[in-house]
Amino acid sequence: MAIPTPTKQWALTPLRGGAVMASVTLTGASQVAKLEIYDLPIDTIHIYGSFNAQNVSLLGSNTDDTGASATPQALYQAQDATKNFSAVGSELMASLNENPRFLYAQSNGAVTSVVISILMVDRKAK
Repeated sequence: MAIPTPTKQWALTPLRGGAVMASVTLTGASQVAKLEIYDLPIDTIHIYGSFNAQNVSLLGSNTDDTGASATPQALYQAQDATKNFSAVGSELMASLNENPRFLYAQSNGAVTSVVISILMVDRKAK
């Protein structure tokens, strides 16, 4: 799979202390949202909503190369390194092991309305 073409936009909300909340709502099949993360590490990911017996994925990449050689990779949960964010079919709140430059949220089926919210915290500002 090559880098997917985005079809949705992330909403960015600045919070106190330099933190930022990024969120996107997926409302159908084959939707993709790309988020470029600069120097803010990801603190928590919350995935929730109406899954309609389908699932969503959150993948990562350090390159934005749209050529066939670039492939977004599975991202793993900090609490249990055997669990990833590749086929989430129910509500999940977890931390992330990796901190990629680009995140790709995508619906793997006709979800009704699934929100992916990511809290990014500027640890230098604490």
